[in-house]
Amino acid sequence: MTTRGKATGKSERLAVLNNAEQEALYGLPDFDDAQRLEYLALDESELALACSRQGLHAQIYCILQI
Repeated sequence: MTTRGKATGKSERLAVLNNAEQEALYGLPDFDDAQRLEYLALDESELALACSRQGLHAQIYCILQI
């Protein structure tokens, strides 16, 4: 096994995604108001289901699974 990459400062890891692609996949989403309503709002039945759970932790867990 060679340490040539370490001596020159280069990483021996394979770069599959560039920085922009990594940010698009793993960065924080940038929702506008319409997207926030579409993806993060609960309808009445979902809200009733979550509220039927005892304790805040159980309600949040339920919402995350919806």
